[in-house]
Amino acid sequence: MTDPTSLDAGGLTAGYAAGDFTPVDVALAVLERAAAIDAIVNAFVVIDAEGALDAARESAARWAAGSPLGPLDGVPASVKDILLQRGRPTLRGSAAVEPTGPFTEDAPSVARLREAGCVLIGKTTTPEFGWKGVTDCPPHGATGNPHAPDRTAGGSSGGAAAAVAFGAGPLALGTDGGGSVRIPAAFCGIFALKPTYGRVPLYPASAFGTLAHVGPMTRTAADSATLLDVIGRPDTRDWSHLGPPPAGYRAALEPPADTTVSRPLAGLRVAALHGRMAPEAKDEVMRRFSAGEVDVLVATTVIEVGVNVPNATVMAIMDADRFGVSQLHQLRGRVGRGEHPGLCLLVTDLPAAAPARARLEAVASTRDGFELSRIDLEQRREGDVLGQAQSGGRSSLRMLAVIEDEDIIAEARREAGELVERDPELVRTPALRTALDALLDAEREEFLERG
Repeated sequence: MTDPTSLDAGGLTAGYAAGDFTPVDVALAVLERAAAIDAIVNAFVVIDAEGALDAARESAARWAAGSPLGPLDGVPASVKDILLQRGRPTLRGSAAVEPTGPFTEDAPSVARLREAGCVLIGKTTTPEFGWKGVTDCPPHGATGNPHAPDRTAGGSSGGAAAAVAFGAGPLALGTDGGGSVRIPAAFCGIFALKPTYGRVPLYPASAFGTLAHVGPMTRTAADSATLLDVIGRPDTRDWSHLGPPPAGYRAALEPPADTTVSRPLAGLRVAALHGRMAPEAKDEVMRRFSAGEVDVLVATTVIEVGVNVPNATVMAIMDADRFGVSQLHQLRGRVGRGEHPGLCLLVTDLPAAAPARARLEAVASTRDGFELSRIDLEQRREGDVLGQAQSGGRSSLRMLAVIEDEDIIAEARREAGELVERDPELVRTPALRTALDALLDAEREEFLERG
């Protein structure tokens, strides 16, 4: 049988489901390992063999009946001696805490472990009240590093980190105010996470205030995600709790389902067209495409020949967000001109809120070239009508926007036309004539004439 102390939570539950071993087998192995490492690195305040075996037997019965409580049923876990555990003293590393109790309730995270079917094997060491970054305290002494017992395991969740690293259960609960799960995790070579404040309910309130968090300590990121799914569930004793966790931290680690079709281009004739090809090579590709000898043409847009094939039916524009409205409309018009309908796919990986997505949605919503030119103008603006950017001159003239001020521009054009028709040389309006002469120097007038 595989040594169960080397397996993560996922490996253990897979073994339970397959019948390779039972939660009782695992609990016995982990309890033996816990006793052995405690003699070396002093990771535990107390090892609860009796309670662990009782919980393991209950879990084994559930697995045998095919009704486990969830993905952590039967998985051994330890609890830092800062967190309340029903029936066990919580001394917080201090001789000032009365050890006789009573200890009648679980902290929220410990209660969630029980509900998930975890096997609680013991409580791990902490400095007094979790106050520092090494793990030592008057009642229990110092905790060593599993990789070098004469060195510190870090703190303040040093006992939890040493237990997980040494194989005394794949899961542990730690607490973190200023690094207390992260420091020992780094020292001992395991994975730990300080969750967002309020993600894991905390009771009773900590002297560290909003700095205090309960965090998972494991050997793998997957186990931490599963553990966070469990301990992040609500508890009414913590008013600051954020509510139910998002839909599955563990599920979020899974790779997306492969929805691709195996060998989707099998049997199709594919050709490429790009700007570095010789002219005769481009002509040959286009001839073959036009003749129906090529099924799929992969082309860049910066080419010297037009992709204009009446019988082409599908065009996929990759990174379509990089093109303007007019470019997309022009490209789209190059397919579907024959007897078969055309399909143009605008492909982008930008999020829905990205401004460039509005361009793509506009093109997808209409084939009206006039409407798209209006949208294009609205997005790209009119430019410098008087050539100010080219001449370098400055002007105090406020330019109207073609789209927003369309009515004003139309009315102004009508009135200007009537005025010029009545008085072409503006003899009757000398002030207007003077203003125009001052504004329109020879260079600007030449620019407008060219426009």
